[in-house]
Amino acid sequence: MKIKKHKFKDFIKNFINRLKTQDIMTYASALSFYFLQASIPLMMVLVSVASTFLKGNEKIIYEFLNLFPKTTARLIIKALDIMFASSQSTAVTTVTILFALWSATSGVDKLIMAINHAYGLGHQAKAIKQRLMSIIYTIIFIAFIMFLLIFQIYGPTIINILDSKILTITGKFFGDNLESIIDFISSPIFTILTIAIPLLIMSAALGILYKYAPGNSANRIPFKQALTGGILATGTIYVASFAYSYFINNFSNKSLIYGALAGILALFIWLLIVSSLLIIGAELIAAFREGYRDEYFDKEINPTINAENPMNKFVSKIKGKINEK
Repeated sequence: MKIKKHKFKDFIKNFINRLKTQDIMTYASALSFYFLQASIPLMMVLVSVASTFLKGNEKIIYEFLNLFPKTTARLIIKALDIMFASSQSTAVTTVTILFALWSATSGVDKLIMAINHAYGLGHQAKAIKQRLMSIIYTIIFIAFIMFLLIFQIYGPTIINILDSKILTITGKFFGDNLESIIDFISSPIFTILTIAIPLLIMSAALGILYKYAPGNSANRIPFKQALTGGILATGTIYVASFAYSYFINNFSNKSLIYGALAGILALFIWLLIVSSLLIIGAELIAAFREGYRDEYFDKEINPTINAENPMNKFVSKIKGKINEK
């Protein structure tokens, strides 16, 4: 079949129409609830892994909390302190960690459902298969976090070694003048790399999720398009998180109104923002695909299958409560 030429204008119209009609905020609200529910088990697994592989450097985890508002960061720090203390106890067994891992997959499981909904697909896999996929993605996510932590510890040292090696080689073969030029250029480049590499890895992780979320291989998208969606989602999440943190720390007075609950509320709103951007990333991919190939995602969803989707049931309940009011 001849593929029609993709028009940027049609893509923008399609994307805007999707933002209006796909009920993104309702799905994001449901997804953020599951993320909040899965956050404590996920932290338990992360702390257990960090205590094993990052002995003596566990506190590096706390440095990532600068991304969060201060009220939320204090809440997470208290939870992490308790978890690190408990991780030294023999009471924390392998069974506990496995149970925590299983509980942590609920957020990823619902994210897969939300992505499939954005793609216009129904429930793509059987419950057991979908749960196994969620476990795999959760493990990949934990591995990604561990890489970030290790990179945070050893990355600057490795980059400094590479920088000095490059300067030594250029000085040896091309003289001091070129060495000073290379030094002037390489220092900011390597500084940028320390920021860019973690973002690229996160983009790749989201790209993998966007590609393999559909259980049916016939419905999967090319990795190039999935990676583009991952890069856009990562960039917007990064910018939105810093903007939200700056606003909460400098202008918000939630702590005066909500007291001790301000940290939980701020965390939930941040999860809502992240959930929305993750779904919008999937909608962006779907809008591009629809604009490029009319037959793609242009399929009727079995309403029975879609109704059985737990995510859709949860969203339907939310809509019902809103309509009652």
